[in-house]
Amino acid sequence: MDQFPPSPPPPVPPLHESLLAPELPEVPWRAREALLIVLFALLTGGFVSILVATRFERGDPTLQLIVVLALEGALGAWVLLWVKVRHGAGLRQLGLRFRASDVGAGILAALLGLAVGAAITSIVLSIARSVSKHTVTTPQQLPDINQRPQWVLAFFAVVIVAPIAEELFFRGFLYQALRRWRGVTQGILLSALVFALAHVSPIIIPSIFALGVILAFLFERRGSLAATIAAHMSYNLIGFIAIIASSRR
Repeated sequence: MDQFPPSPPPPVPPLHESLLAPELPEVPWRAREALLIVLFALLTGGFVSILVATRFERGDPTLQLIVVLALEGALGAWVLLWVKVRHGAGLRQLGLRFRASDVGAGILAALLGLAVGAAITSIVLSIARSVSKHTVTTPQQLPDINQRPQWVLAFFAVVIVAPIAEELFFRGFLYQALRRWRGVTQGILLSALVFALAHVSPIIIPSIFALGVILAFLFERRGSLAATIAAHMSYNLIGFIAIIASSRR
């Protein structure tokens, strides 16, 4: 009696592509190139700020917001220009791809970042007050604004331009370069540290570091800069609304 080989098991159906994070390709740039991008962004943004400054009084909130826009815009523009001219790369190599689920993932990451950041900042403030024996508060995030056009400008700078520019640089460019050099874990930690130090104020550095870790991890898991931009925008939007609410008390 002839014996037939057992039939092969049915193939496992593939997961829907929206559930899969595309594998991050190895980028052609190196981490040290980030220093040149920052330098060129400071020079460009500073030059624009000086040109505009002659039209405003010193300390004018509108001028301060324009400076933020100039610096952030220059940072994002130099990232795009650098990867295109120096490496022949583009948005896809930076990780800018979009899936609808990235928005939801970004919002959840923002809420996590806010919760973790609030807890860390509370601990830092408590320690700072006990050590200094003085009142210690978080730094003012926006200049004193009292006109509607200034609020619109602030929204555009803080909620739109800054998240896009900073994600292009810190996650799209810097994290991927550090990941290539030191691996995923050290890449996440180092990029988060640079992200935190860029925000200068010692009181908020620990919470911003935690946010940087969350954003880099999100980018690694989702393979999409759209997710981190959505997270960063959501994070800043909630903070922006909180500032507006507190200013009207």
